[in-house]
Amino acid sequence: MLETEYMLEKHRRDMQFLTMFQSEIACELCGATLAPMDFLLKNQLVVGILEEVALEICILGKIYGGVHSVCRGAIDMMATPLLPAIADGILSRFRICNEYFHLCSHPVIQELSADEYVKSRIAGKPETIKHNDYVNSLYRQIANDTNERAIVQSIQISDPHIDF
Repeated sequence: MLETEYMLEKHRRDMQFLTMFQSEIACELCGATLAPMDFLLKNQLVVGILEEVALEICILGKIYGGVHSVCRGAIDMMATPLLPAIADGILSRFRICNEYFHLCSHPVIQELSADEYVKSRIAGKPETIKHNDYVNSLYRQIANDTNERAIVQSIQISDPHIDF
């Protein structure tokens, strides 16, 4: 996946001259060119064929030990959501035509900063929890409290499953 991203980014830089062709027609042509790939990545028949090919590769390549049931389980879990996610993600019309080739003037895809998001979320919080020492401060407060506390015991079981 990263290799595909790298190749598309390199190709985008190499194809920078395409921005002089930026127009509605160029945008629509780019989208029309990608429509068959989008259809194939979302078509259930094609997805089924790709899953069977992946199953054979898994078995013959002894991936997960080449055990049929384990390979089938891994493919069922990963393949069905993966291809549509690729079609709607790195190989989407908007991503390729807009971000990589800059042929479309809309929609503008804005990259978000996690740091800026966190700062905006914290801005409306009370002053006592704006700092990194909030949890440590709670622990100090609890440690300094001399009142007796009720002890609660619990058990959490998560993600139970059978591995063959």
